[in-house]
Amino acid sequence: LELAFEHQQFTALQHITSNLDSSVEPETLHTCAQFFLEHQQYSKAVDLLLLAKKYLEALDICIDKHISITEDLAEQISPDKDAEPEYKKVLFERIGECCMLQGAYHLATKKFTQAGNRVKSHESIAQIRRH
Repeated sequence: LELAFEHQQFTALQHITSNLDSSVEPETLHTCAQFFLEHQQYSKAVDLLLLAKKYLEALDICIDKHISITEDLAEQISPDKDAEPEYKKVLFERIGECCMLQGAYHLATKKFTQAGNRVKSHESIAQIRRH
């Protein structure tokens, strides 16, 4: 992995990282994600950040680089069940806001509901009715 970084071996890094999982050190996953960001491979960077459990950073990339939040991606970005309640709330709300920006109102409603934010949940329902 280090040799691939050192010699900017993009193809080798793609192959190596396709076999990585959550057992790899988060720092290594983050370093790989940064490499892919620098080479405009945003989806791959998001995947690696999710493995590293860097959910907010992954979500920021989705927002900044216009990566569509699908149902599957939203679930991957969602916090673990044992995560701190305040962190879960913040993350669910951020996912919901991103979905609203992308016009995924059903998904936004779900995430706002998971965050316990009834006001924003109702706002996203209103958007569904308008479209």
